Amino acid sequence: MSAARDIVAEIRAVARDCGYALAVHGSQRRDLDLIAAPWTVEAVEPLTLVDTICSVVGLRPRVGNIDPKGRAMPNPEFKPYGRLAWSLASTNGRLGYEYIDLSVAPKAGTGLPMLVAEEYRRVEPAPPAPGEAPSEETGS
Repeated sequence: MSAARDIVAEIRAVARDCGYALAVHGSQRRDLDLIAAPWTVEAVEPLTLVDTICSVVGLRPRVGNIDPKGRAMPNPEFKPYGRLAWSLASTNGRLGYEYIDLSVAPKAGTGLPMLVAEEYRRVEPAPPAPGEAPSEETGS
């Protein structure tokens, strides 16, 4: 698909200018799955990368995403290992796919992985087993 190759080349050039490497993954049937990884110490923040890609290539974050259970999905969405994933739609009709899913790996030394880990830790800790000393986390 020539349109897809052109879009990927444009996004890859923007990502490189922003300090990221970009790769295609997935089946490429319904959508285009991309992953960006920080590649230089000068890599910009993930939101800056996505904003720059959107403005240069003619994309915008999709709104009204619904998961298979009918629930509204955030955009970006927190993913394992601190990744953030955006679902992006074309503003100019030249995409060649329904949408692009762009997953951005966190920069080393940033608080983002810790924020994501904290989100997953918000589940109540299990109470101590009978005869076990209470932990500081449970307070019981």
